[in-house]
Amino acid sequence: MSRRQIVWAFVAVICLPALTVLWLGSRLLSQDRDLEAQRRQESSQRAADHAVRVLQAALSDQSLFVSRPDQGAVFIAYPSGAALFRIDPDALPEASGEAFRSGEELEFRGDAEGAIAAYRPLADSKAAEIRAGAWLRLARTLRGARRYREALTDYSELAKFDHSAAGGWPAPLVAAWGRCSVLEEMNEQAELRAVARDLRRMLDSGQWQLSKSSYEMFAEDAAKWTGEPRPLEQERLTVAAHGLWEQIRKCDLPGDGRQLTSQDDERVTLVWKPLREGTGVLAASPAFVEHALLKRAGGDAWLRDDAGHDLTPAQRGNPVLRYSAETGLPWTVAAIAPPDDADTASRRRLLLSLLAFVALLSMAGGYLVLRALRREFALTRLQSDFVSAVSHEFRTPLTSMRLVTEALESGRIPDEERKQASYRSLARATNRLHRLVEDLLDFRRMESGATEYSMITLDAAEIAREATGEFRNEVSAQGFHVNENLDAGIRIRGDREALSRALRNLLDNAAKYSGDSRAIDVRVERNGTGAYLSVSDRGIGIRPEDRGQLFSRFYRAEEARRAGIPGTGIGLAIVAQIVTAHRGRISVESEPGRASTFTIWLPAEEG
Repeated sequence: MSRRQIVWAFVAVICLPALTVLWLGSRLLSQDRDLEAQRRQESSQRAADHAVRVLQAALSDQSLFVSRPDQGAVFIAYPSGAALFRIDPDALPEASGEAFRSGEELEFRGDAEGAIAAYRPLADSKAAEIRAGAWLRLARTLRGARRYREALTDYSELAKFDHSAAGGWPAPLVAAWGRCSVLEEMNEQAELRAVARDLRRMLDSGQWQLSKSSYEMFAEDAAKWTGEPRPLEQERLTVAAHGLWEQIRKCDLPGDGRQLTSQDDERVTLVWKPLREGTGVLAASPAFVEHALLKRAGGDAWLRDDAGHDLTPAQRGNPVLRYSAETGLPWTVAAIAPPDDADTASRRRLLLSLLAFVALLSMAGGYLVLRALRREFALTRLQSDFVSAVSHEFRTPLTSMRLVTEALESGRIPDEERKQASYRSLARATNRLHRLVEDLLDFRRMESGATEYSMITLDAAEIAREATGEFRNEVSAQGFHVNENLDAGIRIRGDREALSRALRNLLDNAAKYSGDSRAIDVRVERNGTGAYLSVSDRGIGIRPEDRGQLFSRFYRAEEARRAGIPGTGIGLAIVAQIVTAHRGRISVESEPGRASTFTIWLPAEEG
């Protein structure tokens, strides 16, 4: 199978299934989101229907029309129920000015004592209206005379006339207002605030027959004296309720209904219902509707007007709407159910975890397959290089043998001395060819574990000396000389022939990569519990990136291939196999362009 076919097979076997699983996972996620949206839409519809039912029941609740509502709403039982102010206030009975003419003339001329003397008998009149008018004028005269404490007392007497008017207004309100005016002139701030709050409570009770302008006058002064703002929202709701009552009186509206209107650019909900005597009208702000009515429906719904503006705090999203035309409510009800975050998150985490696991598994499998393919491609390349190198290695001795044999056969070498030299050359070529074949066969046996070693006690120096002697005879003609530094008496356990071969391969390697140098050093020494056998050259050296693979089969350093140095790439692999079989290790130290040292460490025997 070609490399391209292998790559396509990898894509088909690993990538396509992984991409298919990921695509299916994305589809599942998309469907899960759609299902979640559908469930949320259904929950929102149920929430909207529930809110509509709750609001309809709340607006039909009779308690809304029999009890005083909280802040943010007003209830008025027309035509005569309590209200901050009235459309057409009924006038309380009040004495005519003729009864007080003589006293008022003295008062206006500045005769305070004469006026007081004229008013005092009237304060004991049998008619409540005359008594109320007399107390008002007595208090007013005393205030003008700066007799403040006496004026306060007389205003207190005036406050007792609940069903009479004085000065055109209900007597209790006039009395409270007069006391505040006196206390203001006395600069009695604490007492002023207390009496002003009483005035504010009297106004809030809605029991007094006041026109809107009269109410505003008293309310403005009460706000000034208390330092507290006017209840503008309640006033606005009262105006809205009065406006509705006017339409009901004119028969422009049915006697029972609900509507949403605007008052001073603020939205007001109006609900009215027939009572035993008249009509009850509830005017409510959006805040009141939210906490008193909508709260009963839960937190999933809110209200809008017909223009789509939110009246109560809204949620984000695409809500379900129930319009006022279909529900009979004065508002549009909007609802959206909250997402089920816990269940959705758990389900999606599981799905994403599975997809991540599949992706990681695919990536890991792909990585392992790519790594295996890369190693296989590298091995294929190395095997190709090995075949080429072996072919070259075989060709050289075979060519030499063929030439020498042809010369001897044709009789072109008549001289006996030259014949002997030819025989020696033929023998060297034969030995070289024999070693190549043996190396190949032995390496195969070593890799398969079929090689058997005869382990005996050996002298390390002797093994090195034998290997060096054989090697020196072969390379002396090339100018090499081998320096020995061998410590005697180091006993090791091993196979003589195998260890000799390992040293011989290192020596051959040193000769091939010595470059212009012709010196090779062999050293044997003991260090601790082991024997060190090292072979050093002063040649081309080895690059750091090549050192880690030197002992791999078929591997040859880039510098060697570039320099055209012959070799099969199995010599150092054989050395590594032999050393490992002897429970030893091999290492290399090299400086590119200068030297290399290969060292075999073997366990030494004691003694």
